[in-house]
Amino acid sequence: MIGPLLGILCGIILGVILQRGRVCFNSAFRDLYLVKDNFMFKAGLLAIALTAIGFLAMAQFGLIKLAPSVLNWGGVIVGGLLFGMGIVLAGGCASGMSYRIGEGNTTSIVAGLVYGLSAWASGSGALKPLKAWAANLSVTMQNPDPAIYNTGEKVSIGPTLSSILNMNPWVVTLVFAAIIFAYLFLTKTTKREGANMQWWVIGIALTLVNMLTYYLSATFAKRQYGLGITAGWTNILQTWTLSQNGTETAPSLNFAGGIVVGVILGALVAALVKGEFKWRTPREGKYYAYAVLGGIMAGFGANFAAGCNIGHFLTGSSLLSVASLVASIFFILGNWIMSRIMFGAPDRDIKA
Repeated sequence: MIGPLLGILCGIILGVILQRGRVCFNSAFRDLYLVKDNFMFKAGLLAIALTAIGFLAMAQFGLIKLAPSVLNWGGVIVGGLLFGMGIVLAGGCASGMSYRIGEGNTTSIVAGLVYGLSAWASGSGALKPLKAWAANLSVTMQNPDPAIYNTGEKVSIGPTLSSILNMNPWVVTLVFAAIIFAYLFLTKTTKREGANMQWWVIGIALTLVNMLTYYLSATFAKRQYGLGITAGWTNILQTWTLSQNGTETAPSLNFAGGIVVGVILGALVAALVKGEFKWRTPREGKYYAYAVLGGIMAGFGANFAAGCNIGHFLTGSSLLSVASLVASIFFILGNWIMSRIMFGAPDRDIKA
């Protein structure tokens, strides 16, 4: 029982950060393309750079074992594109949908539930053979260092930048972080009116909660990974629906499911404290249709890619996972493609 409770705790912290910082990576990617707004994108990159150093340090001290995702070329490319396109239609990324539910956003409620159902369905039923076929394209890390990587008879992990380059992980991680820092601090940052937190504060906060989550999940839930959203939505829906059907072996809430529950609760509390909770409905009913279609695309994409914007972009990229880095590139490309379709060409006259 301690696993789900710790997951909820981590989720609450994340939910408060997301709600107060207005953190949504759909808008981070979209705004970077449409209006050259790099405020939220920089927050995400700072979190990745700092967390990459933090994760490796924790592994070196034996607190966690690094578990980069297996590289499935078909999954990260096709799934990544569909996820990136879907979150534009849905009006929020996996984490954005989740925290906005806590604010009373009815479109996000629809998008989040459909997203979870789509991710669950994509791993079973008629679509299961498709995912099994794609698994044939998977690439794993050869001879990982058991001192810092999660190894075992039934454990598979994917290649990282350091394993591909055959270099010391510290060298690659520090160079990786230095490149990000150069972009962050040597380029102009867009001003965001009404922002509750500075971009660097958001980045540091996301780093701390991700490191805490990884440590607690590895120590108490035997789950070697940091923050993630998609697996949590699947767990919640499986727990609810299968238990209602009287299944003898119905799953129970786990650490990942606890994170999603916590995000919604944390955002709800933060919104209530600041007087920002309000049942919100869209101006036109068509946005519910967009939420359904976007939720289906994003849910399938996240399942096929084996991760979402939190699991791949924020956490996996911090592990220097090749799968997560490639998935993140295609998340962004998919986001930009759908942004172009829905909103037209970017405004080149806007200066960052």
